[in-house]
Amino acid sequence: MADGLMFTDLTALRFLLLLPVIVLLYMVRSRYRRRNVSSVLLWRSLRRDLESRQRLKLPPLSLLMMLQLLAVGIGTAALTRPALPAQDRTHLVVLIDISAGMQATDVAPSRFEVAMDLARQAIQSLEPGDLVSLVQVGPSPSLMASGTDTTEVLAALDHLQPGAAYADAESALQLAESLIQKTGGQGLVYLLSDGAFGSSFQAPALSIPVEFRPIGDSGQNQGITAADVRPDMDGSGRWSAFARIVNHADGSAQISVVATADGLLLDRRQLEIGPSAVSELSFALPPGTQRFELTIDAADIFSSDDRVEVRLDLPQPRRVLLVSRDAGPIERVLHTLPELQLSTVTPDGYRSAEGADLVILDGFVPEPLPDADLLILNPPVDAPGFETRIAGAEAAVLRSGLGNPLIDSVDLQSLRLGQAVKLETPTWARATVEGQLGPLILQGDIVGRRVVVFNFDWMLFDLPRMQAFPLLLSNAVSQLDPTSLPRKVQPGETVQLRPMADATEATVELPDGSHRNLPLAKGSAGFDETKQVGRYTVKWKGAMLGEVSSSFNVNVDSDTESNVAPRAHTLGEGRITRAPSPPAPGRQLWPMLALALLGILTAEWVYFARRG
Repeated sequence: MADGLMFTDLTALRFLLLLPVIVLLYMVRSRYRRRNVSSVLLWRSLRRDLESRQRLKLPPLSLLMMLQLLAVGIGTAALTRPALPAQDRTHLVVLIDISAGMQATDVAPSRFEVAMDLARQAIQSLEPGDLVSLVQVGPSPSLMASGTDTTEVLAALDHLQPGAAYADAESALQLAESLIQKTGGQGLVYLLSDGAFGSSFQAPALSIPVEFRPIGDSGQNQGITAADVRPDMDGSGRWSAFARIVNHADGSAQISVVATADGLLLDRRQLEIGPSAVSELSFALPPGTQRFELTIDAADIFSSDDRVEVRLDLPQPRRVLLVSRDAGPIERVLHTLPELQLSTVTPDGYRSAEGADLVILDGFVPEPLPDADLLILNPPVDAPGFETRIAGAEAAVLRSGLGNPLIDSVDLQSLRLGQAVKLETPTWARATVEGQLGPLILQGDIVGRRVVVFNFDWMLFDLPRMQAFPLLLSNAVSQLDPTSLPRKVQPGETVQLRPMADATEATVELPDGSHRNLPLAKGSAGFDETKQVGRYTVKWKGAMLGEVSSSFNVNVDSDTESNVAPRAHTLGEGRITRAPSPPAPGRQLWPMLALALLGILTAEWVYFARRG
């Protein structure tokens, strides 16, 4: 880069090698000698150029050669895309948290409105010519507007709305860094949030300064952090509802709880919950209940977690094949689940799974895999289709997928799991629960078949007699039902929808009444537009099928979202390295060089044509 000039693509300088080639062509001259001969008959068959000799001589001062050399030089200069460096200017990237917790009212009128006012002040304080970018921080951070026109950015700011999902602040900070690096100049990130990013948040190491403005001054909140409905384990066919209410305040709270079944009052309770305490509730549901709803009346700062709704779908009959050497504990759990037609064989007696809707393989994996949905328990070390080796150490849970229906209501941290096999995650699967030696619970799709793998020996440590094993097994069987949907979903979570047979049309109705069309491709389709709280109705239509509908609910019943206490994060010293951004190109000069090249080529052609 020359002083006061920038070159975007220096690799184009290789075209300068054409200059000596052109000069060499002009140095090669043909020279002929005159001879007197008596007849030319003997020479007619010979080519004239055989008489010539080639020798090098200095190139003549030719206007044609000069024009050609000049054309190559200017063309190469244009290809390097020279530009004048841009004037120093500030690039402000404003990150606004739109997660559920920003609706808290501990600061008036709400944390989100305070963040909006602070963002307006920062944008309006910029100097003419400064750049500003607006990024909303949700589950998938996105750039809303960018440029030097603050009017357009302020208009985009007015369209922001708080959501019900979490905020991926780590990805948002990385996006802000890339925006500033692309434009150069002096960059600054302005993060407006309550800082409630969850315990897994890790501030990334950035090359730009970050100013974090925490919003909120209280965490006095009570919320429903878990709610579900399950069939009773006594095989009676009745269902019960379970809920967990947490008091995140630093003092006791008086809470009124109202439970309804299909809109009819089921129970009303008055609770007193101590500071940072938990209250577990259960309700017996009347036969035929299709919808359970729980509401709490609490004088807190966050209302989105004060109501949940869970639907009950009547299960469809399914044929289940269990392949196990010790099927007793699994059979006892499966017999409590409704509408399962269970058959059991040993691994030695297994021949095929023809006719089964679900196959449960315990310590045994055949080759080829059955053509049905699969639940694989404790796969052996030589399991075909899996990359395994003996682990020889007890497994402990390190991390798990929040809100995943497979582990709903299961206290994984209390489990002691004997892991005999270290399993590599296949390309078709994703890890739901991970241990220090690899994945413990996997789920995925193999050519339209859904597969769940429990990679631990469930017979160790009395796991079958613990509540965790029936819950895990029940969750997996429910998850592998092709006609079922999750009873409840966290905001922003992706729901896997499997097209029903003979369906020619599929739509999803959102809580606000809008509709989305679904693809009817083979296998499951991921639906990720779940940012609204409320009921989502999935409708399948077909000539032979008619119209079949099912639904799921999106609730804010997560302990992470319910704990809205503001948090401070170290985003400056120790994490942020303040380094100058590289200069950005300003006015481009290559268009003028391209016009000059066109003029030179035109002159060269005219001169050559006139020369004849």
